[in-house]
Amino acid sequence: MGYTLPGIGRQVPEDRRRTGRIKSEMEGRLEKMKRYGMVVFCVLALFLAGAAAAAPIPVPTGFALENGRVTRGGTALECEVHQVPDGIENGIALWCVVGSETSEAVQKEETGVFFFGPDGRSVAFIPLDARGEYQDLVWSPDGGRLVLVTGGARPDMFFTLFTVDGKGMEKGPGFPGLRGGLAWVDPHRFAFTRIDDVRDTKSGAFQGVALWLSAVLYDAAVGMETVLKAADGTRSYVLQSVSDDGSTLNLTELSVASPKDWGDTEKIQEREVTVEVPAAG
Repeated sequence: MGYTLPGIGRQVPEDRRRTGRIKSEMEGRLEKMKRYGMVVFCVLALFLAGAAAAAPIPVPTGFALENGRVTRGGTALECEVHQVPDGIENGIALWCVVGSETSEAVQKEETGVFFFGPDGRSVAFIPLDARGEYQDLVWSPDGGRLVLVTGGARPDMFFTLFTVDGKGMEKGPGFPGLRGGLAWVDPHRFAFTRIDDVRDTKSGAFQGVALWLSAVLYDAAVGMETVLKAADGTRSYVLQSVSDDGSTLNLTELSVASPKDWGDTEKIQEREVTVEVPAAG
């Protein structure tokens, strides 16, 4: 049997083995606690990041709609005022795009899309890097969401989903798409022409036919994309419209006999096709 020598802390082999087991168990527990703590930290960090990403975008102060014109601190701004489509009741009546490039009264960080309530107060805001990048804004049928279209003179655009919140706009996901190729199917889903890649056409010119184009449906309620018609080496699909009842999509199929023919527009064939919209959920 092991024992401790009187007067000193020296241990014999059995106590050493017992102490070793205890030390090993403690180290194992500490390691588990560390791992658990790291998991909790990561989950908390993701939660906070998600909460921050979903937080409504702050609205710059000093902007209002007075007598049909947008003002900042009483100074009228040069911008076109748009009405929200009929039938939409989401607390927003009008909106416009303002920029520091066209008015000294606007700061660079205030460049963007302003939304105004029926009483003329600014109720929501979407920031832009420059006024000129705005191309279009497409409301969902119920006004609960919208897609902001940004880009330049080229046919490739960028679609960003926003949710209309009682305290402002919440930014959602973004997608590379083709100019004009977007339409809402119902309050939660929209179809669009997605740019998947750029084709090697051996020419320096940038053209819409030089892109891999697929017809895609996005469901904002579940955050899921569904490819309805996928581009391949010899075919691309461009969204044209949605049927009145939202059950089908009208597409244009672009095709060539060989992938090397995309650089010659005379070799590109077109035909109209329809695709059924899958049930929601």
